[in-house]
Amino acid sequence: MLLQFFLLIAVMLLSIFLNYIKFKKVITPANIFTLAWGGTLLLNFFYAKEKGLIVPSEKVFYYVIIGVLVFNVVYVLLSSKNIDRKFELEQICVNSNIIKILFWIAFLLMLPNFISSIRMLFSSDVSLSAVRIKYLNLVTSGQGVYVYLTNIIPKGIFNAIILVSIYELLKSNYKYLKYIIGALLVTSISFGGRAILLDLLLKYLIAFILFKKNNHIKFNKKIMSIIIFIIVIMTFSRGLITNFFDMIAQYFFEQYSFMQYIFDNERMFEINEGAILHNGAITFSFLLSPVYAIVSLFNENVFVPSHYVDIHSQIFYNISESGYSIINNNTTSLYPFILDFGQNYFFVGFILMALMLICIEKVIAQTRDTHKKTLYISIYIILLKNIFYSPIYYGLYSIGISFTIFFLIILNTRIRIVFGKKYV
Repeated sequence: MLLQFFLLIAVMLLSIFLNYIKFKKVITPANIFTLAWGGTLLLNFFYAKEKGLIVPSEKVFYYVIIGVLVFNVVYVLLSSKNIDRKFELEQICVNSNIIKILFWIAFLLMLPNFISSIRMLFSSDVSLSAVRIKYLNLVTSGQGVYVYLTNIIPKGIFNAIILVSIYELLKSNYKYLKYIIGALLVTSISFGGRAILLDLLLKYLIAFILFKKNNHIKFNKKIMSIIIFIIVIMTFSRGLITNFFDMIAQYFFEQYSFMQYIFDNERMFEINEGAILHNGAITFSFLLSPVYAIVSLFNENVFVPSHYVDIHSQIFYNISESGYSIINNNTTSLYPFILDFGQNYFFVGFILMALMLICIEKVIAQTRDTHKKTLYISIYIILLKNIFYSPIYYGLYSIGISFTIFFLIILNTRIRIVFGKKYV
């Protein structure tokens, strides 16, 4: 195992060096990717030994080393040196007319869940855990159309609104803060989850880094500190974890123990030799899911690509060697890539991740239209967030991302809807 340690650290240092040589800076998408994967794997290894969890094997180390190396080589060779010069806040255009309409549509769609969750909170001594259980029961109840209308679609709208509203926060324009607060409040209460809060925090940080160089902006410590405080309070209020470091471990670096569990049970997770491959459908699920969803209405044997990940990963598994420590969902991006391309060619997924970033960077650099540029930068932020989260799970396989992108397209049009003689 000592060899794998040295190899991982050597690849991390090499990647950081290559990025610095080309871009003349330390904070780059590839370096964030490298540190996220390498750092969390090392933390997982020592934490697993200390806590008696499944320890990631040499195989996990080699997969991560190859993934990090391949991603960096592709990104450093093909990306543009000067992409950071293309992010200027005056080129960002927000369609306030459409934001207001979409916000109220999302609110009305989510209202049944919101009311139900308020009742649950009052009847359960304000237990967010009870709300979360109710939500999970709803998702697995087979009420597909209802879940889409009251959960997936409105969350897609709220995510799109939050992202474009972040640009206004960077300009110190708080006109759109009410939409952010409304979306966070309704979604968190409806589903007892913290994901949308963490999503806001990370996207704000990414947007701040992107626009900082060419714009006189300050990091809004007050708002972000409040968000972090709420996330921590919600985590402990759900009774999941009693130790702060254990909370960080569970959400950010226990996933390699889970990945080792998957490798130890290949047939159960359908990654054994001879298993059916999905040939990129999961990797590009954020583009293909709407097509699969429509076809599935007429053919019960067709599923959205995320189904092939969720059918196994959403179940809770015990990753403790001697006690009880459960985990689900956080499989790293390795599992979806193996489902798509097999264990021999899993690295294709990392190549495609790098190419997605490179392509959107080139499109941003060549675009002059402010509405289109706002859209492409928004998609770029989604891809960068996926880079950060990729060691935890592959964030682009959900159909929810498809709806977020769809509503971003609507939000970045010049359409204005008029009722009577007044704009809405």
